Amino acid sequence: MTTGSHDHHHDDNKSKRRRRCVIVGGGILLLLLLFFIIMLILALTVFKPKQPSTKLLSATVEGVSPRISFPVVSVQLNITLNLTVEVHNPNKASFKHGVGKSFVYYRGIQMGEAELSPGLIPSSGSEILGCRLTVQTMESPEEPFKLGRWKESSDAAS
Repeated sequence: MTTGSHDHHHDDNKSKRRRRCVIVGGGILLLLLLFFIIMLILALTVFKPKQPSTKLLSATVEGVSPRISFPVVSVQLNITLNLTVEVHNPNKASFKHGVGKSFVYYRGIQMGEAELSPGLIPSSGSEILGCRLTVQTMESPEEPFKLGRWKESSDAAS
């Protein structure tokens, strides 16, 4: 009879141990699931990357360079502008950028090129960047283009 009582007591300890393991394992799984849900919510809301916004603060003319060529009359005008641009970063992480180039197009024609200086844009903050923009315009009989406006040719008016 002592063996039966001992086996019953041994089975109780085994079932208690198994029950503890199930409770601890379930708790760990619940914590992992909760952690995953919190990280998913943060990734889709707070840490979702947003586009930085830019605002032109000032533009000054550094130089104007006209050029006329013959026998076919062709007028070229290069204008160099110094721009001061504010870049606002709405993201929760800062980013660093190197020297870059940006191109200005008008009706599919490249009209200018801007050189962007390197910098660091802080998280949820703004930084002021300087850049130099060179705008190139030309007018010739083949390309009736002048300072960003299409000229009407005499054929189109008749």
